[in-house]
Amino acid sequence: MKQGSSFGREWVRPGRRRGPKLPPLMILVPSPQDLQAIQDSGQLDNPSPVLSASWYRSRDHQGILGVAGPAVGAPAAVMVAESLFANGCVSLLIMGSCGSLVSNLPVGSLLIPSQALSDEGTSHHYLPGTQVFAADTGMREILEGSCRSLEVPFHGGRICTTDAPYRETQEVIARYRSQGGVAVDMETSALFALGKFRGVPVAALHAVSDELKEKRWIQGFRKPSYRQARELSIRILFGAAKTLLRTAGLPTVSRDLRPS
Repeated sequence: MKQGSSFGREWVRPGRRRGPKLPPLMILVPSPQDLQAIQDSGQLDNPSPVLSASWYRSRDHQGILGVAGPAVGAPAAVMVAESLFANGCVSLLIMGSCGSLVSNLPVGSLLIPSQALSDEGTSHHYLPGTQVFAADTGMREILEGSCRSLEVPFHGGRICTTDAPYRETQEVIARYRSQGGVAVDMETSALFALGKFRGVPVAALHAVSDELKEKRWIQGFRKPSYRQARELSIRILFGAAKTLLRTAGLPTVSRDLRPS
């Protein structure tokens, strides 16, 4: 039995939409800038609301794929994901950005985390007493296979998730590194925890947007290498969706049920 899948104990529950269910596979995009990049690619239908965010159906992928966001930070991301799960999403991919903690992960690198270390306040409401959460192995391997098919190099490892990016002090960064962290973000551990609790497979792909090293913050948000990594992330994630369509038996949706 899936943990918590019935929403049986919560007094406050995500609302259910009227009309057709959401696509079974969703890409959650926390960053408004990353979401805009997908919109600019011309691959999405018109938006529909989901809480304070929006969701879009892909114009390709036979109706199995949707994109939702923005939702910055663990609480917002988990609230949106809960709503997605309650309305038809059965698999979740995350398109994120992260700060590097190690020298071999420069701006423009791609990270597919195998684990996420929680330093945020949301995940313990789902799985108290647990600090490290794993990506779904099957979904992670599909992302890795999509990278290989496109001949795009990627890194693995443990990402650390914080609620307080402006409190990433020297001591905090040293602690993350001592616990095996290679990067830091604001959503992944909470979404991995939610996925485990609800019985929904979740995996993530992050583009490295900045570096924390030698007591300096090296910003790369405007660097061509980061923008290229973001574009590659879109190709990798949409390619992974096609793999899932071929191999996982996800239900397709007829065109007349999709938003105009």
